[in-house]
Amino acid sequence: MNAYEPVELRQLTRPEDVRPGLREELADCWEAVVNSGGAVIAAEFPLPPVSRSHVAPVVDGLVRALDPALARM
Repeated sequence: MNAYEPVELRQLTRPEDVRPGLREELADCWEAVVNSGGAVIAAEFPLPPVSRSHVAPVVDGLVRALDPALARM
């Protein structure tokens, strides 16, 4: 992306909007952020370092809770 390309933002509002590959990407990203000292840590996580087995169920819960009026990603 450069200064001349428009940014495209998408809101995910239903569980079916989240393709399986995106769930994996979200879990991988969240794991990397937490393990590199990032402050975005879910209450369900143990103290860092975390693994995919800690992160994936939390991502799945967030995806299941998506709702157009109440919870978006």
